[in-house]
Amino acid sequence: MARGGQRGRLPPAGERGGDPRPRVGPSSRRSGWLRDSTSPAGHASRRRGRYARPGDRWHPERVRRRPRRRGSSSRDGGRHSRPPRQGHGRRAGSGRPLAGDRRVKETLRPLAERYGSALEAFVTGGGEEARSRGYEIGRTAVADHVGLLEIAELHHEVLETVMRRTPARSGPYLAAASQFLGEVLSPFEMSLRGFQEANGRLTDLNSSLERQNALLAETARSEREAHEARKRAESQLIQSEKLAALGLLVAGVAHEVNNPLAFVLGNMAVIARDLGFVRDACTLFRRGDAVIREHAPALAAEIAALDARIDLSHTIAGLESNLARSLEGLDRIRQIVIDLHDFARHEEAPCEAVDVNQGVELTVRLVRGKAEKKGVTLEAACAPLPTVTCHGAKINQLILNLLVNAIDACEPGGHVEIRTRDVEDAILIEVADTGCGIIPGIRSKIFDPFFTTKPFGQGMGLGLAISHSIVEAHGGAIDVESSPGQGTQFRVRLPLGPASPPA
Repeated sequence: MARGGQRGRLPPAGERGGDPRPRVGPSSRRSGWLRDSTSPAGHASRRRGRYARPGDRWHPERVRRRPRRRGSSSRDGGRHSRPPRQGHGRRAGSGRPLAGDRRVKETLRPLAERYGSALEAFVTGGGEEARSRGYEIGRTAVADHVGLLEIAELHHEVLETVMRRTPARSGPYLAAASQFLGEVLSPFEMSLRGFQEANGRLTDLNSSLERQNALLAETARSEREAHEARKRAESQLIQSEKLAALGLLVAGVAHEVNNPLAFVLGNMAVIARDLGFVRDACTLFRRGDAVIREHAPALAAEIAALDARIDLSHTIAGLESNLARSLEGLDRIRQIVIDLHDFARHEEAPCEAVDVNQGVELTVRLVRGKAEKKGVTLEAACAPLPTVTCHGAKINQLILNLLVNAIDACEPGGHVEIRTRDVEDAILIEVADTGCGIIPGIRSKIFDPFFTTKPFGQGMGLGLAISHSIVEAHGGAIDVESSPGQGTQFRVRLPLGPASPPA
């Protein structure tokens, strides 16, 4: 076929050098069916000796001869002799079809079973019949996507067979056949390219969907964490409200207890005074024992019997001792009530200058009973401190939380110590214990709300979280040092300057 888009036309015989056989031109190569020298089909063509190069004129003399075996001759009539060709593709002296013809028919047999007689009519026929049969095959093959690769591999065989069987005047039909064969594969190549492009788009779409799924999973995880954080915040708010309500209750109870306590303390003071009078009277009576025995022997005998029965001197001494201990206990109750009242003061009170050591001593008195009950010694070592502008009630709550945790971490026989000292423009509060320590894996979680290592029912996991929030609200810092099995030390640093009101 000629270049320039004139498909199916061949140059005149004069331009073809007088060779009446059709020329396979560049248009056939463009169709993808006549392979060039770099394609597998091109190598196969050279191995079979069909053409020297793509686009060369077809000529019988270009068929490569088979190598002769030793001792054979082209004239000896042996089986390797090659008699000259005759017309229609047969050799002189031979009535058999060429081996290439048999190969084409054998290879085309499976295709003939698919497409019936259309393929055979295309190969052996000519003119309009061949063209119509060819297009019939092409439509069926394109519709089925079946047989296209086989037709492509047989392209050069089909053309050469038709060339040998077709007179020179059928060249235009052969050109049309070559054009058709190129057009047969074109829809398949386009379909294959379309499949590849669609596959690429599907791959991109899958990648995009995977990214979207990952983003959705991350969003869901973030929303779940936010929901859990909101629930924790709500629980903490409820707990804070409970603590605030409890503080108000404690303040009310302290006020109510303080009134009868003051009455009891007043009465005990009166009893102690009157008991002193009784003791003095007994002392005077003892001085007059001799006078009574001398002037009233009967009365002296009764007094001696009563003294022997009740041991008046020992009874008076015991009453004085019991009264002293009772007064001491009442004074302790009074101090506890005062401490509860101070501890439960309204948290929205403005910041004021506070002596932290007083808060430490107050809190130590509150928890000493808990420490003694568990068999843990509690010691306070407070160095002189400057006043700190802060919320005294919240600092007391901070100290209480640290001391309670330290006592709970100790076994019987353990030791807890709280120390205070002045450092530059801040103060340090250190609470150390000889308890079980903190595992390194959970050290970063101890300030999280509701995180606790205590048995169920013995803690809500809010003590350290509240302590951390109190320290941050005062512009301070809290850190922890711990070794498993060797104890823990919390260190709180509070600035001396005024702090913003805690949230």
